[in-house]
Amino acid sequence: MRPTSTLIRPFAFISFAITCTAHCEAALVEWSVASGGNGHFYEVVQLSSPIGWNAARTAAEARGGHLATLTSWDEHAFVAALVTAGGRNAFLGGYQANPSAPANETWTWVTGESWDFTAWAGGEPNDQGNPNESYLEMYTIGLWNDVPEAGSGYAEFAYVVEVVPAPAGAVLILAAPFGRPRRRRS
Repeated sequence: MRPTSTLIRPFAFISFAITCTAHCEAALVEWSVASGGNGHFYEVVQLSSPIGWNAARTAAEARGGHLATLTSWDEHAFVAALVTAGGRNAFLGGYQANPSAPANETWTWVTGESWDFTAWAGGEPNDQGNPNESYLEMYTIGLWNDVPEAGSGYAEFAYVVEVVPAPAGAVLILAAPFGRPRRRRS
């Protein structure tokens, strides 16, 4: 599923090309505003080989989004259903800004959003890894775990991308120079 709002705007062929190269994936699922969501799109990316949290963050950005940031119970439940269906633990966009701090302190989101909501599994975060567990994953049961950069068991095979659709005006601004007729100088 892809954002359709950009497809019905003037200069649709340009906005579609911009949107698709960054966002179109068969597994993107919208948490629609009509169903109580935020209008963002989420995708659980499954891999055939392990990936580290930093590489997952870079890959999420290359897909036109960021590692998912879950700031409410409802958003958490929506993404947890996707991770559970995928059958693999998956990296999220949380990390410990100061890895030397106690396990439950200095957690932040890659977007800088407020860290007000958590869904830690029992006994987590616990910093029981070597190296430190300063990155966030979601278990397939929908609860969170702190892990080292490489993930739980030191081999993570999935991550969750969150794509925030651009406002319609931003697409038009990008498309505007291509849609204006130009005058020839004589």
